[in-house]
Amino acid sequence: MKKFLKFITKAIALAGLVTGAAYAVKKLFIDNGDDEFVDDYTDLDYELDGDLQPVTEREYVSITPDASPLEKAAEKVEEVKEDVGEKVGDAVGEKVGEKVEEKVSDKVEEKITGEDK
Repeated sequence: MKKFLKFITKAIALAGLVTGAAYAVKKLFIDNGDDEFVDDYTDLDYELDGDLQPVTEREYVSITPDASPLEKAAEKVEEVKEDVGEKVGDAVGEKVGEKVEEKVSDKVEEKITGEDK
């Protein structure tokens, strides 16, 4: 056990020595260009407000939407309903497509109005 602890102690000491030597070589002998870096931005001329227009000429976005979300959803449902009806009508036949479109239309109207038939 004593020999093992001596070995571990020497290994840790050697690793520390190698790490210290690598750090010293990197910091002292390798030029990394830090000497040329200047952290002085006071001489730079930034015109941040130069592109702003007077308040009277600015364009603003209207906050109020032009259609309610329910109306938009109803339009989308109508479009999807028509597409489904057409696809089913082409695949199964004209009569079945019309019936499916009617049923879908009834269900959509029930959901929109909130009434049960």
